[in-house]
Amino acid sequence: MRRDYSALPFIISVILLLAGCAGGLNLPTIKGYNQLCERYLDHNIQTVFDEWGTPGKTLRLSNSNKVYAYAEMNREMKDDSIFNPLDHAFIAYPSYSKSYGTTEEVRGDYSQGEFCITYFEVDRSNKIVKIIWTGDCLAGEHK
Repeated sequence: MRRDYSALPFIISVILLLAGCAGGLNLPTIKGYNQLCERYLDHNIQTVFDEWGTPGKTLRLSNSNKVYAYAEMNREMKDDSIFNPLDHAFIAYPSYSKSYGTTEEVRGDYSQGEFCITYFEVDRSNKIVKIIWTGDCLAGEHK
């Protein structure tokens, strides 16, 4: 009895194609969000304003630094009837941040939920000196 291997090149091609596609996926991760935030560190806050729009809240710290906060509701939770998380966002700044981060200046506290809050702290010259995030904050990773 002779086996028919004529379909083998097609099967191998499909497997290689799928493997190539899987390697190219850029799924959102915590690491990806840290990478996104690190792009802004040491830049002028105007860069964030230009790309993210007007912040939801602003706070002046006792050391004269300012903090600008942005909140983004999850894709499926975008409903104006839901409370604004920034109404209570500064209660915990910056003591709640945990070990999700690659530097002391960029760190966060991941928790799956309805929103992602990102705080940009700037010095007197408007240079971003610290970025802290909390919530369901994910972005595509850069290799």
